[in-house]
Amino acid sequence: MKVSFNAQKTGSGSRTISASVAVKRSDGTNVVTASDSNISSTGETVTAEASTSLSKAQVDGLYVVVTANTAGGGSGKNQLRVTDITVEITYLK
Repeated sequence: MKVSFNAQKTGSGSRTISASVAVKRSDGTNVVTASDSNISSTGETVTAEASTSLSKAQVDGLYVVVTANTAGGGSGKNQLRVTDITVEITYLK
């Protein structure tokens, strides 16, 4: 399974912004998480892969969690723009 997303820091602030996109099972167990601890204002693509075996019921129960955090001092306002979240699942017979 592969998860990726595009992210960009916007606004006039100087704070550090981190972002993560996680794919989780219906019971909350993490399957894979793509994350970056310092999203830039020019934008970037963040990707992660994990090899896992899931049943049909587990695949049907998957959901995505998007999380953003700020760190450091600084003034001004920053925002995080996350776009194009992609989850790729490879099925094997």
